[in-house]
Amino acid sequence: MSDSTWPPKRGLSTPTTPYTSAILTIASSTPVSAPAPLVLSILRDTSRYPDWNTWCPNVDILSQPAGTPPDSKILEKDTLMLLHPIMDASKPDKDTPTQLRITDISTPESPSSYISRGILDEDPGYTSDLSKVYRISWKSEGGFVSMGLQTERFHEIIVVDDGSCEVRTWEVMGGILARTVKWMFKKTLEEKFELWCKDLKKDALEKMKEYLASPQTTTTLTLLRSYLLPPSTQSSTCPDLHPDPAVVLCYPSSTRPIVERTLTSFLPYPLSTLDSSHRRAGLDFVPTLSPIQPRTRRHNDDGCKKTEPEDKGGRHQAEDQTEKYPFDEKARLDRWRHREDKVAYMKKKKEIASEAEAVEDGAAAAVV
Repeated sequence: MSDSTWPPKRGLSTPTTPYTSAILTIASSTPVSAPAPLVLSILRDTSRYPDWNTWCPNVDILSQPAGTPPDSKILEKDTLMLLHPIMDASKPDKDTPTQLRITDISTPESPSSYISRGILDEDPGYTSDLSKVYRISWKSEGGFVSMGLQTERFHEIIVVDDGSCEVRTWEVMGGILARTVKWMFKKTLEEKFELWCKDLKKDALEKMKEYLASPQTTTTLTLLRSYLLPPSTQSSTCPDLHPDPAVVLCYPSSTRPIVERTLTSFLPYPLSTLDSSHRRAGLDFVPTLSPIQPRTRRHNDDGCKKTEPEDKGGRHQAEDQTEKYPFDEKARLDRWRHREDKVAYMKKKKEIASEAEAVEDGAAAAVV
């Protein structure tokens, strides 16, 4: 769903308060030039809330679900927490403690069923494609206020092309006290939701820039550069080169799978994410490589040729046998050193032979 159609005209819903029972709905959204998993990790790590969250800088974890360390500051499903929002920025020491329980965490790798498929398909407020959304939600629980106020808040972090995402957050309130909250705090809450998204976006961009400039990424760039074509072939093969020869975007086709596999093993985000993120951060450009095509192994470990199965038409399908194998950087460097040593040895041997031949010719001439 595009920005122009969200939030939907009929209103937003949550499992706790559907739009038909909503008295107050607050929503905000923002595009973020960072991977969706990174944004979700920022939301779940309450230990870092003081670093970025102006509205709710403090969180107390009251209990964690079974199997999670009780002192963990990471939000899990069924975590019970006490959020300390500051409603008046001029009085930062005065907060409004609110007890909340995490009701849902959904990722493309582990989609949840908290919201049924039927509701996802029918309600335009939700992102129905669970393979492209990271979701976390919490609702009020406990205390006198919860007896007259039913409220639940959602965050959807939707994957967008080029390693970016869109953050959508909304809260739907119902119950007797919701009218009081609407009358007293509606405008303030709208401003705070905008502030929340702004702070979250800023922190995600800073974290991504730190990551791109980290030694880990620098190491990956070094590995990447080791696979570049020799400088003598760059201009003829790649007319449109990066100004820095060390970051030329030209690779022998035979090394592309190795480059992709090596980078993927180092980096938690797709190469397309690094591509676009480097552009936005103004750092060294990491090119987006073609989809990985693992090398076909034509021989067994004992050196015997593999038997290649035939397809229905009787043709061999050797190229379809894509057995992956671990990449050994040290072995590659050893092979290069061996090749260089061999070339140097042959060159030296040729020079010695030439010198010996010259000596023999000189001796023969002297005899004559």
